[in-house]
Order: sequence, then C-alpha cells, then structure tokens
Amino acid sequence: MQNALNPMGSAPIPRLILRFALPATVGVLANALYNIVDRVFIGHYVGAEGLAAISVVFPIILLVVAFSALIGVGTASQISRNLGAQDLERAEIAFGNGLTATAFFLALTVPPLLIWLPEVVRLCGATERIMPLTETYLKITGPAIPFQFFGMVLAAAMRAEGHPRHVMWSMVLGSLLNVVLDWWFIAGLGMGVAGAAWGTAGAQLFALLWLLAFYARRCGALRLTLDRFRPRHAVIAEMCAVGLSPFLINVFFSVMLTAFNLLLGKYGGEMAISAMGIFFGLDSLLFMPVTGIGEGAMPIIGYNYGARNFARLRETVKIALLLSIGYYILSEAAAMLWAEKLASLFTDDNPELIALTARCMRIGYAALPFSGAAIIIGYTLEALGRARASFCFNLIRQLVGIALIVILPRFLGVDGVWITFPAIDLVGGLAAALLLRREARNLHRTKNCGVGIKASAAHTPNP
Repeated sequence: MQNALNPMGSAPIPRLILRFALPATVGVLANALYNIVDRVFIGHYVGAEGLAAISVVFPIILLVVAFSALIGVGTASQISRNLGAQDLERAEIAFGNGLTATAFFLALTVPPLLIWLPEVVRLCGATERIMPLTETYLKITGPAIPFQFFGMVLAAAMRAEGHPRHVMWSMVLGSLLNVVLDWWFIAGLGMGVAGAAWGTAGAQLFALLWLLAFYARRCGALRLTLDRFRPRHAVIAEMCAVGLSPFLINVFFSVMLTAFNLLLGKYGGEMAISAMGIFFGLDSLLFMPVTGIGEGAMPIIGYNYGARNFARLRETVKIALLLSIGYYILSEAAAMLWAEKLASLFTDDNPELIALTARCMRIGYAALPFSGAAIIIGYTLEALGRARASFCFNLIRQLVGIALIVILPRFLGVDGVWITFPAIDLVGGLAAALLLRREARNLHRTKNCGVGIKASAAHTPNP
C-alpha cells in the first residue's frame, strides 16, 4: 500500500472526511435506534415502569461499551498509524491481539454479571417495583454481550483500514431488524420487556455475523493467521494505554448514571428515572452522532500522522470540529424548541412525565456545542497515540462531574442532577481548546526540527 494510492493519504480532505464520517454517523444513528425503539415500544406497551427498568440497565451497557472502547480504540489507532507507516505486519498483529484481548475481557466480565445479577441490578439503582423487569431484561441481553463486544472491536478495525461503509450497513441492517423484532415480540406477542431484550440480542447477533462475513471473504487488507493472535506485551500495553481514555469516559458515565438512578429515585421517584430513560433515548439522536464524526476522522488523522503529512492532519481536525459544533448547535435548538414533542414520542398518556423530561432536556443540553470540541479533540489525541494527554483531559472532566453530582442535588434536587451535564460540557470544551493549541505547537516543532517520527508514530504509545 502506497500513500499516493491510499485515499487517506491523497484524496481531498473535505470529500474524504465526508466519505468516512458520513457512514460512521449514519451507523451511529442506526445504532441509536436500539435504544430509541426499545424505549418507544416499552413506553407505549409497558409504561413508565418499563422505561425506568431500561434506564437502570443503561450503566451496564455503558460498561460493555467502555471495555470494547478500551480494546477497539487502542487497536484501531495502531492499525491506522501502522498502515500509514507502511507496516502491514504490525497492523495485522494489532488486530489479532485486539481480538485476543476481547475474548479475555469477556471471560472476566460476563460470568460475574450473570452470577450476581440481582446484586448488580440493585447496585445500579433499581427499586423493588422495577427490579423484576430489569432482571428479566438482563437475563436475556447478558449472555448476548459478546455479540456487541466483538462487533464493536471488529467495526473499529474495519474503519481503521478504510471500510466505514461496511460498518455502516452492519448497524443500519441490525437496527432495522431490531425494529421488526421489537414490533413482533412486544406489540404482536405482548412479551413486554422480555420482547425488547430478545429483539436487541437478535439484532446484535446479526450485526456481528455481517462484520465477520467481511473478513471471511477476505475483503480487507488485513489477514489473520494464528500467529497474529499470540499476545504481544508491547502491542497490548499500547492498546490499553491509547484506549484508556475512552474507557475511562464510559466508566465515568456508567458510575454517573448509577448515581443518577439513585439520586433521581431519592429526590424524584420512579417518574424521574423514567424521564432519564427518555432523555437518554433522545440523547442517542441528539448527542451520539458526533461520535460518528470523530470515528470517521480518527483513521484519517492516524494515517496522515504515520505518513508525516501534518497539513492534511490539521485540515481533518478543523473540518471535524466545524461539523461537530454545527450539529450540536442544531441539536440544542431542537431540544429547546421541541422538548415536549420529542418526549411525547415515548408516552402519550402521561403529561407529568412529558413535562419532567422536557425540563431535564432543556437543562441538560444548555451547553451542548462545547461538547463538540471535547469529543473531536479526544478522538484526535487517541489517533495520535497521546495516551497521557488524553487521560489527563478526560480526568479533568470526570473530576468536575463527580464534584457536582455530590454537591448540587443536595441543594437543587432533580435539577441538580441535570445541571451536571452542561457543566461537564463547558469545562470539557474549554480544556479541549487549550489542548488543541498545544498539539498544534507540537506538530509545528516536529515539522521544523525534522524529527523522524514516522517509526515512532507507528510503534510507540505516547510519542
């Protein structure tokens, strides 16, 4: 593979980033349907208690995402940088070790979850009324966690080697299948929360099989032999170092959401937990698509960093920032203007729940555009292999969130929980601006000094 022939090293950046980011964003939107469809069907056919039960499960889902990000992001960063440095062998080793690490983490995490399910559900904030529904959902989706986990790691690797469209179709088709299965199990067979769980598990299995078929047909550049799966300490150490930041982000939000469940149950009851369920269902549409822009930009940034093409790297970051902040401006406007209408999608016979959800949305999205900068800078640091900087950046955001969630609800009740979101967005955006300025200076010095970073970009976790 030559830089002149690979589009990541030669195609016009605006067209290239749309080519990568658009499928990733569409894929994220399609994946968001897993959350939205479950909540819409449960809200209309089960009621507020069903929505609260699904909300309690969300911290566990985020833990799955956290571990898959630890491996997937770390693996993808190595793949893209090694491909940019023309080292196909190391890219394949990184991919194989990523799959080995995935199997290891699943063996450590899934069995304890299933064994101590009642304790886990209670720890996540389930009340006695909604606990049976939550357990029912997790008894079905828990054994299906490997489908989601392996699927996310495979998708990250596939984007890193330049095939975002195939990933997009796995998410789109999986989401459409989820809609059909939810309609059949919940509306048709009246299975309630259990029907939502079976629909989600079936759709995740289909998406995984779609991704596996890509590599079974040898459609990509990476080839896996048994030797590629043999653990390499340096590769796994770098994988964990680069993936640590997104891992901590998701662990942080999992802990935060658990605290939200407990605090909302204390200050607002099950109605407040239900409102949070609707909020995060809509959050999949209003917030998550920007992660698709970051995922689309990440392989382009990593490839051009490995190829020492800093002008293309800077242009990629600039366009990703503009797209992300622009999307969040539109999302914030939608939340402020149509909060009640959006909330009513999930329930049409509970005015109190609609009003509470609308208030939470207007508070929670008050500083949303600042989060666009934080997300893109986070993906940029991961693509560059800046493990330490990425860790410190996200540590600041986490500390702010922890401090606020401890203090504010004592004085403001339910509103204090939701004020945490704009506070984190604001601090993250300001910190991202400072980091962006520092990284720009670092790249400028590297270019002027003529430091040979091509090898280090491919082989070191924190050059």
